[in-house]
Amino acid sequence: MQRSFYSHDRLVVIVVIVSTWIYWTYLFFTTQMLIRFDAIGYEELGRMLYMRGWVEYFTTGPQREPFYPMTIAVSMALGDFFTVFYQTFQKFIQIALLGLTQLFCLILLNRLQIKGPWKWLTLFYVGVSPAIVNSAFSLFSEIVVLPFILMIIYANVEAWRSLYIGSMRSLITGSLLTAMAFLLATFGKGVFLYVFYVFLIPYICLAWRAFTKGSRRLCVRTMLFIIITFMIVQIPIWAYKSANRKYNGYFEFTNRADQLLYGNTYKRTADIPWDIFGAHIASIPGTGVCRKFFKEEGCRYAEFRQADGSRGDLTGLLQGVPPEKEKAEVLRFTFQRFLRKPGQYFVLTLIESVRMPFWESSRIGFVAYPDWLNTIFTSGVFNQGIRLLVSLLSVFALFYLIREVGRTGRRRFRVDAAPEDKDLVLFFALLLIIAYTAFYSLFSIIPRYGIVIAPVYLLSIAYAGQQITRRVAKP
Repeated sequence: MQRSFYSHDRLVVIVVIVSTWIYWTYLFFTTQMLIRFDAIGYEELGRMLYMRGWVEYFTTGPQREPFYPMTIAVSMALGDFFTVFYQTFQKFIQIALLGLTQLFCLILLNRLQIKGPWKWLTLFYVGVSPAIVNSAFSLFSEIVVLPFILMIIYANVEAWRSLYIGSMRSLITGSLLTAMAFLLATFGKGVFLYVFYVFLIPYICLAWRAFTKGSRRLCVRTMLFIIITFMIVQIPIWAYKSANRKYNGYFEFTNRADQLLYGNTYKRTADIPWDIFGAHIASIPGTGVCRKFFKEEGCRYAEFRQADGSRGDLTGLLQGVPPEKEKAEVLRFTFQRFLRKPGQYFVLTLIESVRMPFWESSRIGFVAYPDWLNTIFTSGVFNQGIRLLVSLLSVFALFYLIREVGRTGRRRFRVDAAPEDKDLVLFFALLLIIAYTAFYSLFSIIPRYGIVIAPVYLLSIAYAGQQITRRVAKP
């Protein structure tokens, strides 16, 4: 009976994927990107690249990460060539990225040995999730990172196994694949450069363990992987920063991180009443929940705009500071603010981190949907219901993932045999969620940022769901 149940697994997977592609095709012809807020900036940067080139991009910088504006520039060039509005090509590019996300999700589901309904439902939900699909039809940068998040996990699984088995060629291939995944993600979202550093820590630990256990081959191969991957990632990043320094005087990757860090630190170390802490907690599921229990002023303080406004204090502090020294000064001011109330800062930062699993929403905006779909998405019952369900599942799956990784911890650092793919996928999925959440919790987390790692949450939900249902089904 078990064999019969799963015998048509491949056919069902094909049906699921094709059905989601049909849904995307329908949305391709019936939706419109709404150019508001950050989308205005992305459109302007894309037009700058298309019309005036990279020199202008760097001269007026530092700018946002370049990968997404570059896709807009390509769409604009194609639009002018074919005399079609650029959004047509932009939506096509973003749908292709969504399809690539679904493909990597399928690969990792297979590595996790997930079969049947949990596999089908996960692939289907990746294709119809209101938040994920919204990222494919809005002019925001999250979509350009989505497939490469899963590629990071896949690449690290392959790389880790190559340390134990295979030739030097397989080791170099694993290094190249891992470095490429991180580079693509970093040029879409700069935070992944720091996530990359976190991902090197397990390899350093493995090299040390191999050294202490007398496994010279494993130690040497692991050190080679670290060196090769580190150099491949750092050289393009260094070149990009150098271009910024040459044309605008800032040896920086982007133009936002240090000042946003200061704004959030300023906000979290200010003299605030106790009800502000309650407003922050109530805002975790969404600002609408906060406004049901707290005053408007407290809820507004808990939102990201408060931190943006706090950056204005830097204008006077940085007066007369040379451009090349501004970052160091901002970080110094940030540390001074942190020392005022470190306990309060840590509490509010922890509360901020809990927002990440609440990524699902049908009301993110920035897309004009067909009337019937807009009616569904704007329905309070639908939006709140799906947000609550998926968020609770994401939180539960995260704790289940922590339990599983903790239970199988020693297997990954054996020196005599390569760990199972399943154990590696779970480990790198958890490491990615924790590292990404930790860095973003230093700033303000909104649902858009959670979408970036949403497929990792869905993989975790699928794994937890299959494991639990199997145990329940056992006689």
